[in-house]
Amino acid sequence: MRYLRLAIFAALTLLPALCHADNLCPWINKATAFGVLGTSEDSPTASASQVSATVCSFTYRAGNVTRELRVTVEQAKDPEQSFNTYKAQCGPSGNPLRAIGNEAVMCAAGKTGQREQVFGRVRDNVFTINLSTSAANDSFMSRDALIQKAGLVAEQVSGNLF
Repeated sequence: MRYLRLAIFAALTLLPALCHADNLCPWINKATAFGVLGTSEDSPTASASQVSATVCSFTYRAGNVTRELRVTVEQAKDPEQSFNTYKAQCGPSGNPLRAIGNEAVMCAAGKTGQREQVFGRVRDNVFTINLSTSAANDSFMSRDALIQKAGLVAEQVSGNLF
């Protein structure tokens, strides 16, 4: 009986270590990121990296098509000014996103319509999201899908920053 209690205690103590998830990016998990890119984290052509303490990058290659999600979160001394600097990159085509962080804006990056970016602010943090595809006619990442998926990632990131 004594050994049984000791075994149960050891199992309960070690269980959290055994169930520890790989948390490469603190703002979005790998399963969600790769789901946005149209694959799973187990795919041999999917890769994730933490470029720096403030940048996470997820890439999926399917044949000659490359899809990428890049999330950057920076703590700013003057977050409103930093956000406005990023927001200026959108120009007049910026689309304000409601109920995402303190404020957020989305716009196309480049003229080909194959990349969408979101700039947002949550408290003292300014975040950027870049979602792109290399194919002009990517059926999974059409222009509308890029917009929708970038908005969903922005919701996820801002929610994790609160």
